[in-house]
Amino acid sequence: TLAHRVAGTAPSVSDSGVLVGTVTDQATGAPIVGATVVVEGTGLSATTDAEGRYRIAGVPAGRRTVKVRFIGYAPAVSAAEVVSGLEVSVDVVMGKSVQQLDEVVTTGTIVPTEVRALPTPVTIITGGDIRARQLRRTDEIFRGGVPGAFSYELGPEENVNSITVRGASSLVPGRNTIKTYLDGVEVVNDLFSLVDVNSIDRVEILRGPQASMIYGAGASGGVLQVFTKKGAFGLPRPRVEATASVGAIQSPYKSALQQDYALSIQGGTRDVTYNAGGAYSQSGEWVPQYSLRAPSAFAGARIIQGPLTVDLSARFMSRTFGDPWDPRLRAAGYPSFQTGPFVRNNIRLQTYGLTLGLTPVQGWQHSLTVGFDGMTRGFFNTRPRQADGLLQVFQGAQEKTSIRYHTSFEVPASTSLSAVVTAGAEYFSFNSQSSDSPGALVATGAIAFDPTQPPAVTRGIGSNTGVFAQAQVGVHNHLFLTAGLRGERNSSFGTNYGTAVAPRVGVSFVRPLGRVTVKARASYGEGLRPPEFSSNQDGRGFRSNPSLGPEEQVGGDGGLDLYLGSKLSFGVTYYDQTARGLISTVLVDPSTDPATFQFQNIGRVKNKGLELEMTLRLARLTLSGQYSVTNSAVLDLDATYTGDLRVGDRPLGIPKHSAGANATFSLSPRTAVNASLVYLGPRSNYDGLALFGLFYGGAPFRGSLRDYWITYPAVVKGNVGIQHAFTDQLAALLRVENLTNNLRSEAGNGVLIPGRRTTVGLRLTY
Repeated sequence: TLAHRVAGTAPSVSDSGVLVGTVTDQATGAPIVGATVVVEGTGLSATTDAEGRYRIAGVPAGRRTVKVRFIGYAPAVSAAEVVSGLEVSVDVVMGKSVQQLDEVVTTGTIVPTEVRALPTPVTIITGGDIRARQLRRTDEIFRGGVPGAFSYELGPEENVNSITVRGASSLVPGRNTIKTYLDGVEVVNDLFSLVDVNSIDRVEILRGPQASMIYGAGASGGVLQVFTKKGAFGLPRPRVEATASVGAIQSPYKSALQQDYALSIQGGTRDVTYNAGGAYSQSGEWVPQYSLRAPSAFAGARIIQGPLTVDLSARFMSRTFGDPWDPRLRAAGYPSFQTGPFVRNNIRLQTYGLTLGLTPVQGWQHSLTVGFDGMTRGFFNTRPRQADGLLQVFQGAQEKTSIRYHTSFEVPASTSLSAVVTAGAEYFSFNSQSSDSPGALVATGAIAFDPTQPPAVTRGIGSNTGVFAQAQVGVHNHLFLTAGLRGERNSSFGTNYGTAVAPRVGVSFVRPLGRVTVKARASYGEGLRPPEFSSNQDGRGFRSNPSLGPEEQVGGDGGLDLYLGSKLSFGVTYYDQTARGLISTVLVDPSTDPATFQFQNIGRVKNKGLELEMTLRLARLTLSGQYSVTNSAVLDLDATYTGDLRVGDRPLGIPKHSAGANATFSLSPRTAVNASLVYLGPRSNYDGLALFGLFYGGAPFRGSLRDYWITYPAVVKGNVGIQHAFTDQLAALLRVENLTNNLRSEAGNGVLIPGRRTTVGLRLTY
């Protein structure tokens, strides 16, 4: 894996030499572009160019250790004898990482860092993992695959996220989201579920409030980064892949057809790589009046020109679907549900990103990301629902434009000490607008309105600015220290609030003990989530709050990870976090018409829990699993709070126990079977069907909305998939979701969910 070649050159410094070489992939022999090559103990480093080459001048003479890092690969370490006045060649071959401890990530660190140095747990999902599990939606990653986190099956409502991480960080059910970046671009609404799985290269998930120190507003529960495919250097010709599958969706109401198609092409020249493609998904009416059509397209490219790297990415997705006509509500006899909703919805998403990376001198890197993310959503009635003949027309849009910059400097140190200092800043502007016309007489073309029900128009604008600095120190490659601080200003903060501060500290200690490598870690951080941009503006029925601040989550976690080579890993994490300053509406003046409300920071929730995870890799079997215990309870509520929660309550929708498992078994070199399992323990939430009866059916009120809380039983669901390659170019696919046809409610009984879904397909690669 290492070749030494010495050739005489003119030395620039009498007691130093030059290191040169090429870094290549062990499996394919292709050059690895963008790998970081470090001469340990000198502060000298370089980044490989479009041909995988590097050159480091001014290396002190003597025996030196060269270390190479690249995302997705195990670090490679080689020794070199640097001769004064000469050029020494060290060619390095890197293999894909098979031990998580050696994985290189950027989430939570900005600069590429090995997992061994991270003080907080990070989950890594690769495009290969997604391919092996034949996932249709990206939020399925959280169905049993991420400790301390889960995602509900939402059926016709799958166009919104339901990801919950480490308990409740809001008094509003369903707002416990995780901040999402797509190729470094902050997305406008965290709709991770609507990222095309065919475009994903890898996903990195950091749990806990420590993420806010780098990623700022909205990352109080953690951060999720999606990196899309950009092609590969050195391919002899473009690579084309096409997939087509068709199948059946079962439900208690009717069966329907499911179709999925995808096409992509990737390639690369000497200094440019590219990847582009599209997909189309369609599902029929497995519940009356609901069907889905979802085309999408994506593209990405990488350009290397000397010390400059340019990354480009774009995506577009459209989803057209109808509101379901719930047969249960129709059968209950509620007058409002004796005719269908007759609603047509459309959601469009688009994201564009440009990242410039520059390494002007060895050990000093700069990165600038400019991005735009936007969503439009509209719906209208295709025919009247009620006898009054009125229709509803809604159109809304959200846009976020962002710019992020950071710089990292590797501080020259000794052979036993390494240090990296990173600083950065980011800014984004947000704009939303909507118009709602519940009294429309015509739903298309020139809209006419009932004068007694005029349209309502709303607009929200805002901005956020954050700056941060972080230092990472490594001692003898065993002890790693991380510390950082962030300042944040947001236009939705009250005028008297000022700057929000988010610190972070952490330590990781790694030591081999015989055949087992042990990693102990601990970290503390404070996370931020600003108020909604429209929540602190004066308007009809609302008064701004000059003291309104962000919702915060404060606390730490600690854990122990054990690694037995590349075959077995086991991790345990305990966390203790407090969500404070939680926001709710408060009645401040009942005498006005309408009554006047205000958003205030009035509540606290305690989140404590335990996360266990395990991975076993054998010759033909890969098995992973996780189990989580989440203890959440309301600690405090101001007297002004008028919602349904009480001190001591467990927040709604949060199960105490959750678990998941995934197994891939190779029956033969060409046939693989994958099976996965998700478990959600009992959890409390509203009785959605009873509330429909209250609001739309004239059922008597029970006295309070707390009287509509019920406990939903545990849910266990499993998926099975088989892939068989007839040739290197052609493979057959089979996947069965919800294998046992379990129809138990997950988020609540007001949400319809499908039964068993079976699809078969073909994948063609050329």
